[in-house]
Amino acid sequence: MPIQFGYRHAEYLIAYLILYGRSTRLDVARALWPDSPRERAMLSLRQAISQVRRATSAQWIDTDRATIAVVPSVRADINEVRCGLMETDKNLGHAAALKRSLCENWIVPWME
Repeated sequence: MPIQFGYRHAEYLIAYLILYGRSTRLDVARALWPDSPRERAMLSLRQAISQVRRATSAQWIDTDRATIAVVPSVRADINEVRCGLMETDKNLGHAAALKRSLCENWIVPWME
């Protein structure tokens, strides 16, 4: 059942963390708000984190002062593919297609 975040960047945040794993808060803020000044991007990240926490009954993200990640209990198809990629390079085309379909209709630089 899809979760409604009410804030597009909350969706972007979850997708980014699923795709790239634990990241620094600054790296995530720069990726999701590349045209914003640092302070504004960090504020927007905090707002996205808050939206995710409000929209999910379970805590989906793990944060500390410097980093952020999706908790291991959150499952996504891309994680299945990532494990498969370790076994064979034949899955590269499938992984790319899955990555594109995960965030279909999103035009964001970090998805390329």
